[in-house]
Amino acid sequence: MTDKSDKKKFTRKQLDAAMRKVYASYRHRSNFTGADVGYRWNGDERTDQQVVRVHVDSKLPIAELSDAVAFPKEIDGIPLDVIEGPYKANKGTGGPKGRAPVLMGGVSVGRLDNSAGTLGAIVIDEETRRPGILSNWHVLAGPRGKRGDAVIQPGAWDGGARQDAIAHLSRWMLDLDGDAAVADLNAARSWLPVQIGSYDTFDGHRESRLNEVLVKHGRSTSRTSARVDGEGIYRVFYEVQPGQIEARDIQGFKLVPEAPGNYDDIEISEGGDSGSLWYSATDKHAVGLHFAGETSSDPSAERAIACNLPRVLSRMGVRLATYDDVVEMAEAAARGQGGFHTDPAPSARRELTPAPDWPWPVGPMPLPDWPWPVNPLPPHGGPYPPFPPYPWPLPPIPAPWWPRGGAPMPRRGWARMRETFETGPGRAIDRRTAPVGRGVMRPDKFSPQLYQDTWERLKDTMISQGGPEFNDLRKGDEVADWIHSPYPHNEIFKAVSTSRYFKGKLYENDLAARNFMDCVIFDHVVEELLAIRR
Repeated sequence: MTDKSDKKKFTRKQLDAAMRKVYASYRHRSNFTGADVGYRWNGDERTDQQVVRVHVDSKLPIAELSDAVAFPKEIDGIPLDVIEGPYKANKGTGGPKGRAPVLMGGVSVGRLDNSAGTLGAIVIDEETRRPGILSNWHVLAGPRGKRGDAVIQPGAWDGGARQDAIAHLSRWMLDLDGDAAVADLNAARSWLPVQIGSYDTFDGHRESRLNEVLVKHGRSTSRTSARVDGEGIYRVFYEVQPGQIEARDIQGFKLVPEAPGNYDDIEISEGGDSGSLWYSATDKHAVGLHFAGETSSDPSAERAIACNLPRVLSRMGVRLATYDDVVEMAEAAARGQGGFHTDPAPSARRELTPAPDWPWPVGPMPLPDWPWPVNPLPPHGGPYPPFPPYPWPLPPIPAPWWPRGGAPMPRRGWARMRETFETGPGRAIDRRTAPVGRGVMRPDKFSPQLYQDTWERLKDTMISQGGPEFNDLRKGDEVADWIHSPYPHNEIFKAVSTSRYFKGKLYENDLAARNFMDCVIFDHVVEELLAIRR
């Protein structure tokens, strides 16, 4: 006999109120894994009836349950269905696992001490207007995460190492609003605001809708589609501190395979997919940030869990990147406003990424320097000493900022390609071995205190622009060991030009990239700063 309540339809407001009551009443049970509003299931067949559902690790026959343990059939007159759903955070088996020359959503990413997850999307900081990557807390941060930690692409399980760092961890959350983290991009690689494979772009973001079909691009399962089956609160266990496991209840929605029963054994979620974005292929709106899946090997139990993307973006203070950001960045580069910038003022008109502005014989470079799939360096020439011939266009160049400690890389900077500099007709000095006072950049007179003060300000500037690795910087270290770029003098200029001290009245109109062209060690940088100081 069918219960009358099974035929009655309820408003979403009534269903949500009943769901919250279910969550408050049963959240303390050890086998509780979630509460949501979704569709009633009869075995492997889904009905069209929307009910309130309680999720448990495993379902037991009613005959084995006492009245105190058994769930009621109704909550405030609304049918209550029991769903078996043990959920686990996806943590890295055919997807894009290799090195991506151009960063985009769906590729492998992670920490040096973690497995691998998925780069969900390129995002733009609402305050600083700098780009970053969005993924999960357990992918980019984890129990040992701290601000400034390196993020690598591909992830460690996919062969990534220290030299593959593309970003630094900046913020994260693991609470009711979601499992999410953002890392600020460095200048290691270019990026595009698309999803790998389909090259879909996002026209915005919104909340999920029951019964709609969404797609995602994951590191392990590549492009998959699934149907939104429920919306509510789901429980997942995390290692929140080294060796400390705790439960976290997260708002979001549940997805299941499009075909009821999943007889084709389609995997919509596997380890390593965490961090990918679920979005509508119809209206191109991003909807959720994937963070968990099932632990069962039964195809009919296939499911995925995502947190609500609008709330994640709001909490993280970011928005999804678009091609308009690429255009704006290109225009900023053409105006010569590129470089590393730490001033967070959103009104500042400057480049969106810490990318190098490659030297050009006259005027600013006419092409954008970042992001760019193919390095746009022009043929060498102009007023600089000639380089050996290079093919045009040049292949991608290693990250301009790479602190000592990474894998060996070719030394292409001026310091290695031209180890001497001209001090006059027929005269040359090796700056690495020149005795103190022989360098033409060093002033005749300055106090030891002023020298030390200048060095400390320079080191602080390098730390703020290049990352915490520069804490180990020493005056005698070679520039080429710390800055891997064809034009390290340009990188030094953009670093010191962000400092109010070096761009203040003492250096006004005197600071330029050419001043650092022949600096082989950082001691020479200090000397040059003192030489042009007013």
